[in-house]
Amino acid sequence: KRLDRFIMCKSKFEIPGDDNKGNTVYEFLEFDNTFRLVSSRKYRSRFMVMHDWMITDDYYVVPKNPAKLQWEGVGKFAVGKALGVDIFSMDKESVSELVFIPRHAGNGDDILEVKADNFFTVFHFGPFFC
Repeated sequence: KRLDRFIMCKSKFEIPGDDNKGNTVYEFLEFDNTFRLVSSRKYRSRFMVMHDWMITDDYYVVPKNPAKLQWEGVGKFAVGKALGVDIFSMDKESVSELVFIPRHAGNGDDILEVKADNFFTVFHFGPFFC
């Protein structure tokens, strides 16, 4: 059944975050065809980088690419003297994950994080149709 939804994801970085390492908060918003907000789901994590995500009938699928905040670049970025990519590097010592966030009712306990055996980076997903 087609829901006629406009779906978007907001991202926010919490600085300094847990253990002064930064945190990432993603909020998935769904609007009906009159642009009334009908769903909002948040996911908070250690500092990570995400470029693309997928959507299924039941889940937002997010690649959790572990990253390290580069504090020396944050100030320059804040005043427009550096690019966003200058404030992080990939954390190759950490394992990557795929995160499955339920689209519909529930709480944070129903989020599934599937760890890989090692580090990998996923930036782009192909088109996905339900």
